[in-house]
Amino acid sequence: MAVTQRQRWTSTAEVRLELSVRLRHRQHEIEKAVLDRVVEIEISEAVADAEYVVGVRGAAKEAVDYALSGIETGEVPTKTVPLAASAQARRAARNEVPLDTVLRRYHAGDRVLSEVILGEAHELPCEALQDILRDHGPLVDQLTSGIAMEYMHEVERITRTPRQRLSEQVEKLLAGSTGGKADIDYPLEGWHIGVIIRGPKADRVILRIGSALGRLVLCVPAGGPDTFWAWFGGPRSLKTGDLDALLTRELPEGVSAALGEPRNGLDGWRLTHREAQIALRVALYRPRRITKCRDVLLQAAMIQDQHVAAALIATYLLPLEGRAEHGKILRRTLRTYFKTGRNAASTAIALKKTRHTIERHLRTVELRVGQNLDVCGTQVQVALWAEDLLGVDDKRPSSNA
Repeated sequence: MAVTQRQRWTSTAEVRLELSVRLRHRQHEIEKAVLDRVVEIEISEAVADAEYVVGVRGAAKEAVDYALSGIETGEVPTKTVPLAASAQARRAARNEVPLDTVLRRYHAGDRVLSEVILGEAHELPCEALQDILRDHGPLVDQLTSGIAMEYMHEVERITRTPRQRLSEQVEKLLAGSTGGKADIDYPLEGWHIGVIIRGPKADRVILRIGSALGRLVLCVPAGGPDTFWAWFGGPRSLKTGDLDALLTRELPEGVSAALGEPRNGLDGWRLTHREAQIALRVALYRPRRITKCRDVLLQAAMIQDQHVAAALIATYLLPLEGRAEHGKILRRTLRTYFKTGRNAASTAIALKKTRHTIERHLRTVELRVGQNLDVCGTQVQVALWAEDLLGVDDKRPSSNA
């Protein structure tokens, strides 16, 4: 018995290969047919953008190649949207071509390809063709889904305000990107001090202060409507004393600032902002008009790792507990002692006690902690800061327990 033409292919893979060879041979013809069908779909208003008009051809050509690649392999290509098709979707959004029209054009092109496939099917096994067409469906879905996503992203981009676009560019630069620096009207190569300012009309306050300092200001909204990230920039390092004095004088009631340190270059621009974030972390626990990173680094570390804070408090403060208010008295003595530069005489004056009483309090602390304050003074001071910041004083176990 003679072997028929249909019986030459024994697997779907062989049918797929034969079909892809035939389609590739007719690729130019298919591209032209798709383009002719696509341009028949009317657009409500003529598009004047020459790039959009010409781009239809490139998008159609890439879409056909994308579909043929999927037929060849039986898999959805890893490249979600071909570059020309992606660019055309964004041009359509900018030219206000409805998304429905864009997607109808792709579906029209897919129908053309399906007609060509069926035209080649008369000698190919039906079951294998059904498998191929079944695999083709997810490919079309992915392509149109990707086109719709590109379109919507472009709509979102062009409807954002200039301030929103600036904020996005700043966030990208902070995250490590080096592109788009030219889009920011601010000298990233100079010296910077990062500021996070919070309060009513805080952006106006920061611009006024920058003008008084003779510095360029970069200011973008962050989070809530009354919070702004800002930088003072210039060719020379700004004296922090000048900034402190101006902030003290100019910050209105209800407005507060967290400050980084003077830093140079793009990396310094990022670092001083991170330092302002560190200062803000402490300011949120203990509000002040001005919080400088250099003054609160240890406190910030305690907030960041509260297990360390709890260990410090348990080691150096809980042993001070005793009868009645004795623990509070010792704490008050210690806080004043550290505030006066560890001077017992000045502590006695500040607390209106005798020097002998203060020295007795300090000896009691050393006995209960088991170390001299010359050795553990820094740890005790940080433990007191942690207790104040984290509000754990009220959670201290009762001495009667």
